[in-house]
Amino acid sequence: MTYLYENQIRPKSKTALIMCTYIRLENMPKIIQRLQNQTNKQFDFYISNNCDNKDSRLISYFNKYGEDFGTNIFIKNYENKYKQFSRFYLAKDLAKDGYEKIIFVDDDEALPSTFIQDCYDQYEDDHVKSFYAHKIDKDYWQKIRLTMGELGNYAGTGGLICSSKIFLDDRLFECPEEYYIIDDLWFSHYILKYTEYKITLLDTDIQFIRDDKGTFVNLKDLKRRFSTDYILNNI
Repeated sequence: MTYLYENQIRPKSKTALIMCTYIRLENMPKIIQRLQNQTNKQFDFYISNNCDNKDSRLISYFNKYGEDFGTNIFIKNYENKYKQFSRFYLAKDLAKDGYEKIIFVDDDEALPSTFIQDCYDQYEDDHVKSFYAHKIDKDYWQKIRLTMGELGNYAGTGGLICSSKIFLDDRLFECPEEYYIIDDLWFSHYILKYTEYKITLLDTDIQFIRDDKGTFVNLKDLKRRFSTDYILNNI
């Protein structure tokens, strides 16, 4: 793959941490610091860059703050049309490259210093474990967060660990372009319909960096319609 930026300081890990970035580049210094503080640094950091600014601003953060990051860093550009779905294309390439575990985080999350270790401790090969694991019962906007041991039908992609094998199935990539923006729901639908993986809770403590850039309000009707048509009707 061709990368906009890469800083490989050691042999590659078997675990890839993937983050999409688009309109929250100002959060990057905080994210870098949180990742620097991880108690477990057995991961490689990949950024799926959907930002209009393809070079100077994002790279400048790593030139300034990433010198002592402590792990490998790679940034790959994607066209804006792929939205957050680009993280799955990147995960597919990394699975083919030999990575065994995939972790997803979002660019509005403040991760605890134990996040990577929490992912390692709780990983199971046949589970998709998400901090934002829920059961959609009657309506997407009334979904119930899982407790430990419960099975769900929705796995939020912000704070998630799973096997890289999931991304080697072409059916995941049959997503219509209109649903790229709700990649979490398409991913959940794919897991439920085409795989034997179990959706369960990842027990960790993620906080959110609050801003006014969230798209969830504008996607309210689309998420409700998708969850009704594709998830509730396929259980």
